[in-house]
Amino acid sequence: SRSEAINSNFLRSFAEQHRAAVVAIDWAGMSSFDFAFVAKILLSDLGKFRVVPDQLQQGFVNGASLIWYLRNKLLNDEAFLGNSGQRLLEADTPVHFYGISQGGILGSGYVLSSPFIKKAVLSVPGNPFALIFTRSANFYAGYIQALSLQVVRLTHMRLILTLLQQLWDVGEGAGWFSGLYYKDQESELFEGQRFLLQDALGDAQVPTLAAQLTARSLGCSTVRHQ
Repeated sequence: SRSEAINSNFLRSFAEQHRAAVVAIDWAGMSSFDFAFVAKILLSDLGKFRVVPDQLQQGFVNGASLIWYLRNKLLNDEAFLGNSGQRLLEADTPVHFYGISQGGILGSGYVLSSPFIKKAVLSVPGNPFALIFTRSANFYAGYIQALSLQVVRLTHMRLILTLLQQLWDVGEGAGWFSGLYYKDQESELFEGQRFLLQDALGDAQVPTLAAQLTARSLGCSTVRHQ
């Protein structure tokens, strides 16, 4: 999000260390502006859930648009000029993605959908949503109580979440993985994209199994601990 890019000391030191410019935009579907509508869906109308993955797709488009705008319209903006007025970025400056937690979960779909990003680091990643949700500590810290207002039985809740996954697919990596194997030969998507996944063993929010499924789908290899 924008606030993370502005206020995160970690990202600031990361950018300074690697001589990088951190650029971010609020993620449609997961931003503070979406909170009230998503809460209403969870509390009273799951039938409108399809709007959430639609918004996540809009987030993918917004991210791609930001990169295009940066490369084509903002190169001479004073925010991207050095002390002597020289450009710090060029139209062909490589763009990478670094997603942590929620960014790691949604990041695989975002990167695979992007024509601009070729390298990404996904920290604490995982897919699919239906697998992560009920295995996360967050589910039992509030989501299950909210969903129980509409779905009484836990067995029915499991079935409904699995069905909702079919809508959610387009907004996360699970809906894009098949493109790695059945891609359009004329498409530039999925060409030369590389991922580094940083799993968190025993994480209470994102199960390791979900990260392993993501790694397998992306064709990743395990790097032995040094």
